[in-house]
Amino acid sequence: MPIAAALALFTLTHVAIAQEAGARGAAPGVEVVDPDPASLAKDRVDAAIQLYIQGSPGAARDALMLLLSEPELAEHREILAEARVWLGEVQFVLGEHAAAQATFEAALRDDPALRLDPFEHPPEVVTFFEAVRAAQPRPEETPRSSPPAGPSMLVTVAPGGLQLYNGQTRLGAAVIGSVAGMGITCLTMRLWLVSNDDKPGTWGVQVEGDEALGQRLRAVKTAENTIGMAALGVWGVAILQGTVRAEAAEAAPTPVSLLVSPSSVGLVVRW
Repeated sequence: MPIAAALALFTLTHVAIAQEAGARGAAPGVEVVDPDPASLAKDRVDAAIQLYIQGSPGAARDALMLLLSEPELAEHREILAEARVWLGEVQFVLGEHAAAQATFEAALRDDPALRLDPFEHPPEVVTFFEAVRAAQPRPEETPRSSPPAGPSMLVTVAPGGLQLYNGQTRLGAAVIGSVAGMGITCLTMRLWLVSNDDKPGTWGVQVEGDEALGQRLRAVKTAENTIGMAALGVWGVAILQGTVRAEAAEAAPTPVSLLVSPSSVGLVVRW
């Protein structure tokens, strides 16, 4: 057993003996000052933390679990919360993620505003704790009607809006660029057609006396119609694809957070 772990265990044993001696009382004629229960409990928590810091997380876990099993600890809420927080961290480091989650949940039930100090606990433990805290129910919030979920009408009809809403940035940019490019092309063709109209007041584009120009106008008109229909097709397909993807995401939301431990890296999915 490492020297530091042995010293910490000695401290725990010494504290327990002191508690037992205080309970039995002292010999006649010797004045005994009863130790403060809160101070004794704090000393035991600190000793367990030292075990953990010095590389004996298993011994630290056992010491903290023994302390938390004592009903008297419930009278000292701050020490109880500290013991739970460190027990949850030790369990997380040991890979006991389910046990760590249960420990953090117990601490949050007593104090929903509890937070971990990022300067005192490693980032992966703080991230795990925040994921557990975010998953806890909030009884203080009364159910109320909420607006319909999903994208707004403006986002739905805007070219590429649904793709950006769904996080498909590249696809959204491609849709915006395609629709905008084809739209500008059609507008340019329309302006050229109108500029060559001999009878602006009549329907369509009328050309008199220049058959070659008329053929060019008809070719441009055909190209304008084709490009316009292609733009509408891309726009419509983008709306359909974005709507299907948004509905699928709402039906099965999967908030994801990174989970890092000393021995593994993974993703935590919670709701």
